[in-house]
Amino acid sequence: MKFNILNKITTIQRNNLYLLFCTKNDLNEYIKEVEEEHIPVLNIGMNLSNMLKDCLLSKYLNIETQEYVSQIIEQNAKVVFKGKPPVIALYNLGILFEASLGLDADTILKNISKSVAIIIIWENEKDSNVILHWTEKKNTINLNFSDINTTKIHS
Repeated sequence: MKFNILNKITTIQRNNLYLLFCTKNDLNEYIKEVEEEHIPVLNIGMNLSNMLKDCLLSKYLNIETQEYVSQIIEQNAKVVFKGKPPVIALYNLGILFEASLGLDADTILKNISKSVAIIIIWENEKDSNVILHWTEKKNTINLNFSDINTTKIHS
């Protein structure tokens, strides 16, 4: 299955947020397909948990975590096609909902997507292709992108 993601990514717009929906069983296959298009793929959960091992006692954990998320996304994104923004695919976003971190995950991703094309590979629940629910906490834990334009790559 070819997604032809680069054809869907336009020139820089206000928000460059792309949604790639899959099932839990298809997640690894989708990640491989994205990598085959030479798009970097980042496991947010693994990267952030490694960072948190070193600074769990920090007084400024919320700020440090937010800065780290922005930094790893921007540093790992790459320009794949001239004239288009740097691009990165993200998956395993559940850690962004961790209450002890106090992150506003959708705002963080919306802000970064102003300069980087972000592809969210999402294997959980969704409503209307713009509200992404974290597993069984459907009505309480979600990413809400209803206030910006997003592009669905695959459902």
